[in-house]
Amino acid sequence: MGRLKIKQTEDQKVFYFSDPHYYHANMVRAISQWTDKENSTRDFDSIDEMNNAIVNSINKTVRKNDILFCLGDWSFGNKKYITEFRRRIHCKNVHLIFGNHDEEIEEGTISIHEVGELCGKTHDDAELGRKVRELLNSEHNLSGHFSSVQHYKEVAVDGIMICMFHYKQTIWNKSHRDAYHLYGHSHSMAEHLVNGKSMDVGVDNAFKLLGEYRPFSHEEILHFLGGRKAKVIDHHGAKGTESHK
Repeated sequence: MGRLKIKQTEDQKVFYFSDPHYYHANMVRAISQWTDKENSTRDFDSIDEMNNAIVNSINKTVRKNDILFCLGDWSFGNKKYITEFRRRIHCKNVHLIFGNHDEEIEEGTISIHEVGELCGKTHDDAELGRKVRELLNSEHNLSGHFSSVQHYKEVAVDGIMICMFHYKQTIWNKSHRDAYHLYGHSHSMAEHLVNGKSMDVGVDNAFKLLGEYRPFSHEEILHFLGGRKAKVIDHHGAKGTESHK
């Protein structure tokens, strides 16, 4: 599959976020069992308060027809929270890049192999279509809640190349040519390790920078990263030098 090319319009904008950790009790300061609560938790009194704050901020920021990329760790605990969180978000176009807490969504992904098996067993086109729809709409197909699911995704938004991965990378595709790298996982704890046009788009970093647990718009990404220079650290250029090429 080729790189997705997106041209923003007034009716459809692009947004990015990561690590909502919907229904993750230890993320809630008042009830967390973690020892380092001050630095690793969110200042809420209950799970519902945290969940509502995140859902409301998403729906306030992202419109129904916009495009929203989540860079992992969608929810935590029971499978029902995966579906519950997705149903509460108004945006129709939500793409998921798998994080380390998204195993159940990944395991619930209907594979090309499974569809291929159906094709081998069913020769009637109408019957095949019905069975494929049943498979895709099955409660076991948790990935069906998203417009796409993958471990890594590249897009070009208004001509800007964006490389998305759950984890912070040192080098990414065309990092020496001003491509941007968006990541999550670290909950704003790795942002001091400045590495070219790379940025944590997790909701915790959004809270730090914007005062809300919400997605970043594409324009906000350009604002924070546009002034940085690409860093060339491998054979594509002299080690340790910076380049716009």
